[in-house]
Amino acid sequence: MGVDWGRKRIGLAVCDSSQTMVFPLKIMPSSGLQGDLSGMRRAATENGVKSIVVGWPTHANGDPGQNCPEILRWVEAVCSPVGVPVFMADERYSSVLADEVLRESGRRASQRKVLLDSMAAREFLQDVLTGGCRVWPLGQNPPQLDMLEPKHRPGRH
Repeated sequence: MGVDWGRKRIGLAVCDSSQTMVFPLKIMPSSGLQGDLSGMRRAATENGVKSIVVGWPTHANGDPGQNCPEILRWVEAVCSPVGVPVFMADERYSSVLADEVLRESGRRASQRKVLLDSMAAREFLQDVLTGGCRVWPLGQNPPQLDMLEPKHRPGRH
């Protein structure tokens, strides 16, 4: 399951059992650590989740985003207790790509805002499955993210 964390909304996405197709699951309103944990456990159980991949916001130059310490605290309190392996993934550009997909589908701005977090989770989870972004287990330091841009993503510009 891909997780795009936000202070107000948490986007979720899941893949099929063959790990080839990724679907936006839902937006989970952030409701404090206990509420978020309950929602994550429910989503993981309902979807047969085997691992969780949380987006690590990275600037274009590879520096971690300002929310990274808060995200780590949230992941340790909400994702780790779910009881499946937890990974972090470079989510650089996932929101931009998700917005582009939603724009091309003809969605109005208000519709895009509601769907953006789950679509961003879908974007980086798809990249994880195809090897298009860097991934590391929770608890390990991120790899050097300032080396090169993520691998070229087919069909995207």
